Amino acid sequence: MSNSNAQSGNSSGGLFDRLVSRALDRSNVDIQRWREAIKEIENSYRPRRKKYHAMARELEIDAHYSSQCLVRFQPTLGRPYRMHQDGETAEEATRHIRMPWFKTTMQSHLYTYQTGMAVLELGDLVDGWVTTVNCFPKDRILPEAREILLDPLSQQGISWESGSHAARILVQGTAEDYGLMYKLAPLLIWKKQAYAAWADYSQLYGIPTRIAKTNQYSQTKIDEIMDMLGQLGESAQAVFPDGTNIELIQPSSVDAWRVFDKQIDRQDAEISKAINGVTMLSDNGSSRSQSETHLQVNQSILESDMAASVGVEGLQQCIKPRLSNEMVDVL
Repeated sequence: MSNSNAQSGNSSGGLFDRLVSRALDRSNVDIQRWREAIKEIENSYRPRRKKYHAMARELEIDAHYSSQCLVRFQPTLGRPYRMHQDGETAEEATRHIRMPWFKTTMQSHLYTYQTGMAVLELGDLVDGWVTTVNCFPKDRILPEAREILLDPLSQQGISWESGSHAARILVQGTAEDYGLMYKLAPLLIWKKQAYAAWADYSQLYGIPTRIAKTNQYSQTKIDEIMDMLGQLGESAQAVFPDGTNIELIQPSSVDAWRVFDKQIDRQDAEISKAINGVTMLSDNGSSRSQSETHLQVNQSILESDMAASVGVEGLQQCIKPRLSNEMVDVL
């Protein structure tokens, strides 16, 4: 789930409907931008998270990061939840929590571990039941002020704790928690830079240097030879004037790729440990016993996620009173 707004349906007259659309910031992310984002969210006078979430939006497209989030969150999101009352399945309630709004709400809660506080707005109730929910873009949320920026260019937001919309608002996470991206951003940036440097290296040294030696002195002929060299591609075929010899020179340091490969491996391992507590869920393990130990550690994290998402401190506390007049439990 990205930092852009997610929704499971439409509502009428809510705060979400008043958001002003703006183009997303897609600037290149480097360590300097990370430092600027951290300074912005730690500003004691007017903390903002616009730069932080713009940075997160760019970095979370990393394939390894995305896969680790799926490994952690999918067991919680993929379960067939049921609503129970007096020890028996409440069929109507179960049918309603299997609608998209419920998964959207759980997904939003889980991703607070990655990028911090989330604010959602419940849609219109149908026969007393929640049927839709909208997630505010995280760069519009001002956690310390408890406000939503309708326009990202505005300096003043609207409180989500007062007004007719207050009863529809669900808040997930705390203002003090910035999420794991606060810690992972430097690793993801360095990994991105390692890939870029590796691409430059491959371009410079991955293909042998081509040298043409000729006894031709005519500038026209020399220009033709240069043009032919430039057109040598995968087919490696060309017709050169008499007296021209072609040499392919291999680079002397052919193991430099290990520098980039090892750096990327190390950063992927750190990302795995930060999100799932272990590395062997997606990487090769050295033994069965170690793999089982890693699985046990990860299982405790998954159980904690599930309890927080659908337990007393999660959805049950926020949404159960709004589901219906019946008091039912989520299992």
